[in-house]
Amino acid sequence: MTIQELFAEIEVEDQRSLKFLFDALQKTRVQGFDYFNFKEAVSNLQDEGLDEATAFRYAFTTAKTLGVSKAQLAKSLKKHVLTLDLEKKNFEAALKKRTLEKVTKRETDIKKLEKSMESAQAKIDQLKAQVAKAEERIESERKQIEIDQAQLDERRKGFDNAHEILRAQMNEDVERIESLLQ
Repeated sequence: MTIQELFAEIEVEDQRSLKFLFDALQKTRVQGFDYFNFKEAVSNLQDEGLDEATAFRYAFTTAKTLGVSKAQLAKSLKKHVLTLDLEKKNFEAALKKRTLEKVTKRETDIKKLEKSMESAQAKIDQLKAQVAKAEERIESERKQIEIDQAQLDERRKGFDNAHEILRAQMNEDVERIESLLQ
Protein backbone atom coordinates (compact mmCIF):
# COMPACT_ATOMS: atom_id res chain seq x y z
CA MET A 1 0.00 0.00 0.00
CA THR A 2 1.40 3.41 -0.92
CA ILE A 3 1.60 6.35 1.44
CA GLN A 4 -1.07 8.04 -0.67
CA GLU A 5 -3.37 5.07 -0.12
CA LEU A 6 -2.67 5.11 3.63
CA PHE A 7 -3.88 8.71 3.79
CA ALA A 8 -6.60 8.41 1.12
CA GLU A 9 -9.17 10.04 3.41
CA ILE A 10 -7.25 13.32 3.42
CA GLU A 11 -8.89 15.91 1.18
CA VAL A 12 -7.04 19.09 0.27
CA GLU A 13 -7.42 21.55 -2.57
CA ASP A 14 -3.74 21.51 -3.44
CA GLN A 15 -3.17 17.92 -4.51
CA ARG A 16 0.23 18.87 -5.94
CA SER A 17 1.50 19.90 -2.50
CA LEU A 18 0.06 16.79 -0.90
CA LYS A 19 1.76 14.58 -3.51
CA PHE A 20 5.01 16.47 -2.91
CA LEU A 21 4.74 15.77 0.84
CA PHE A 22 3.91 12.11 0.19
CA ASP A 23 6.95 11.80 -2.08
CA ALA A 24 9.16 13.36 0.61
CA LEU A 25 7.81 10.91 3.18
CA GLN A 26 8.37 8.00 0.78
CA LYS A 27 12.03 9.00 0.41
CA THR A 28 12.54 8.82 4.19
CA ARG A 29 11.17 5.31 4.55
CA VAL A 30 13.64 2.71 5.70
CA GLN A 31 13.86 -1.05 5.31
CA GLY A 32 11.97 -3.01 7.91
CA PHE A 33 8.82 -2.39 9.88
CA ASP A 34 8.14 1.32 10.41
CA TYR A 35 5.23 3.65 11.10
CA PHE A 36 3.81 3.25 7.59
CA ASN A 37 3.86 -0.54 7.83
CA PHE A 38 2.11 -0.22 11.18
CA LYS A 39 -0.50 2.18 9.75
CA GLU A 40 -1.07 -0.19 6.83
CA ALA A 41 -1.53 -3.13 9.20
CA VAL A 42 -4.02 -1.16 11.29
CA SER A 43 -5.91 -0.15 8.14
CA ASN A 44 -6.04 -3.73 6.88
CA LEU A 45 -7.29 -4.98 10.23
CA GLN A 46 -9.97 -2.30 10.34
CA ASP A 47 -11.00 -3.26 6.81
CA GLU A 48 -11.52 -6.76 8.23
CA GLY A 49 -13.96 -5.31 10.77
CA LEU A 50 -11.78 -4.80 13.85
CA ASP A 51 -12.29 -1.67 15.90
CA GLU A 52 -9.45 0.83 16.05
CA ALA A 53 -8.12 -0.12 19.49
CA THR A 54 -8.07 -3.84 18.66
CA ALA A 55 -6.50 -3.17 15.26
CA PHE A 56 -3.77 -1.08 16.93
CA ARG A 57 -3.04 -3.82 19.47
CA TYR A 58 -2.97 -6.60 16.85
CA ALA A 59 -0.76 -4.58 14.52
CA PHE A 60 1.59 -3.79 17.38
CA THR A 61 1.71 -7.45 18.40
CA THR A 62 2.89 -8.21 14.87
CA ALA A 63 5.44 -5.41 15.08
CA LYS A 64 6.77 -6.80 18.37
CA THR A 65 7.35 -10.19 16.75
CA LEU A 66 9.55 -8.35 14.25
CA GLY A 67 11.51 -6.79 17.10
CA VAL A 68 9.85 -3.35 16.95
CA SER A 69 9.18 -1.65 20.27
CA LYS A 70 6.60 1.02 21.01
CA ALA A 71 9.45 3.53 21.33
CA GLN A 72 10.86 2.54 17.94
CA LEU A 73 7.44 2.87 16.35
CA ALA A 74 6.91 6.31 17.88
CA LYS A 75 10.43 7.33 16.84
CA SER A 76 9.70 6.26 13.26
CA LEU A 77 6.51 8.33 13.22
CA LYS A 78 8.23 11.35 14.76
CA LYS A 79 10.98 11.08 12.13
CA HIS A 80 8.35 11.36 9.42
CA VAL A 81 6.74 14.34 11.17
CA LEU A 82 10.18 15.99 11.19
CA THR A 83 10.41 15.26 7.47
CA LEU A 84 7.12 17.10 6.97
CA ASP A 85 8.39 20.04 8.99
CA LEU A 86 11.66 20.13 7.04
CA GLU A 87 9.74 20.14 3.77
CA LYS A 88 7.64 23.06 5.05
CA LYS A 89 10.81 24.94 5.95
CA ASN A 90 12.29 24.23 2.52
CA PHE A 91 9.05 25.29 0.88
CA GLU A 92 9.03 28.57 2.80
CA ALA A 93 12.61 29.28 1.72
CA ALA A 94 11.82 28.51 -1.91
CA LEU A 95 8.68 30.63 -1.75
CA LYS A 96 10.65 33.53 -0.29
CA LYS A 97 13.24 33.21 -3.06
CA ARG A 98 10.49 33.05 -5.66
CA THR A 99 8.82 36.12 -4.17
CA LEU A 100 12.11 38.00 -4.39
CA GLU A 101 12.58 36.89 -7.98
CA LYS A 102 9.09 37.84 -9.09
CA VAL A 103 8.07 40.81 -6.97
CA THR A 104 11.38 42.51 -6.27
CA LYS A 105 12.39 42.38 -9.91
CA ARG A 106 9.14 43.94 -10.92
CA GLU A 107 9.48 46.63 -8.25
CA THR A 108 12.96 47.39 -9.54
CA ASP A 109 11.60 47.59 -13.06
CA ILE A 110 8.95 50.05 -11.87
CA LYS A 111 11.59 52.27 -10.22
CA LYS A 112 13.65 52.32 -13.41
CA LEU A 113 10.59 53.19 -15.44
CA GLU A 114 9.65 56.01 -13.08
CA LYS A 115 13.12 57.54 -13.49
CA SER A 116 12.76 57.22 -17.23
CA MET A 117 9.45 59.08 -16.98
CA GLU A 118 11.08 61.97 -15.08
CA SER A 119 13.71 62.35 -17.81
CA ALA A 120 11.07 62.14 -20.48
CA GLN A 121 9.11 64.98 -18.87
CA ALA A 122 12.00 67.34 -19.56
CA LYS A 123 11.80 66.45 -23.23
CA ILE A 124 8.03 66.24 -23.31
CA ASP A 125 7.63 67.17 -26.95
CA GLN A 126 10.04 64.55 -28.15
CA LEU A 127 9.17 61.88 -25.62
CA LYS A 128 5.35 61.86 -25.26
CA ALA A 129 5.14 58.46 -26.88
CA GLN A 130 7.84 57.07 -24.59
CA VAL A 131 6.09 58.43 -21.48
CA ALA A 132 2.76 56.88 -22.47
CA LYS A 133 4.45 53.56 -23.10
CA ALA A 134 6.22 53.66 -19.74
CA GLU A 135 2.96 54.44 -17.93
CA GLU A 136 1.29 51.47 -19.58
CA ARG A 137 4.15 49.21 -18.61
CA ILE A 138 4.06 50.40 -14.99
CA GLU A 139 0.35 49.63 -14.79
CA SER A 140 0.96 46.24 -16.36
CA GLU A 141 3.76 45.49 -13.90
CA ARG A 142 1.62 46.54 -10.93
CA LYS A 143 -1.20 44.33 -12.11
CA GLN A 144 1.27 41.50 -12.62
CA ILE A 145 2.59 42.02 -9.07
CA GLU A 146 -0.95 41.61 -7.76
CA ILE A 147 -1.46 38.49 -9.85
CA ASP A 148 1.94 37.03 -8.85
CA GLN A 149 1.39 37.82 -5.16
CA ALA A 150 -2.10 36.30 -5.27
CA GLN A 151 -0.71 33.14 -6.89
CA LEU A 152 2.07 32.89 -4.32
CA ASP A 153 -0.38 33.45 -1.47
CA GLU A 154 -2.69 30.77 -2.88
CA ARG A 155 0.26 28.37 -3.21
CA ARG A 156 1.23 29.05 0.41
CA LYS A 157 -2.36 28.51 1.54
CA GLY A 158 -2.61 25.21 -0.36
CA PHE A 159 0.71 23.92 0.94
CA ASP A 160 -0.02 25.01 4.53
CA ASN A 161 -3.41 23.30 4.35
CA ALA A 162 -1.92 20.06 3.01
CA HIS A 163 0.88 20.18 5.59
CA GLU A 164 -1.42 20.86 8.53
CA ILE A 165 -3.95 18.17 7.62
CA LEU A 166 -1.26 15.53 7.07
CA ARG A 167 0.64 16.58 10.20
CA ALA A 168 -2.56 16.55 12.28
CA GLN A 169 -3.32 13.02 11.08
CA MET A 170 0.15 11.86 11.99
CA ASN A 171 -0.02 13.62 15.39
CA GLU A 172 -3.30 11.81 16.06
CA ASP A 173 -1.53 8.56 15.26
CA VAL A 174 1.24 9.49 17.73
CA GLU A 175 -1.44 10.00 20.37
CA ARG A 176 -3.11 6.72 19.45
CA ILE A 177 0.19 4.88 19.66
CA GLU A 178 0.92 6.47 23.03
CA SER A 179 -2.56 5.82 24.43
CA LEU A 180 -3.52 2.53 22.82
CA LEU A 181 -0.21 0.70 23.00
CA GLN A 182 0.29 0.43 26.73
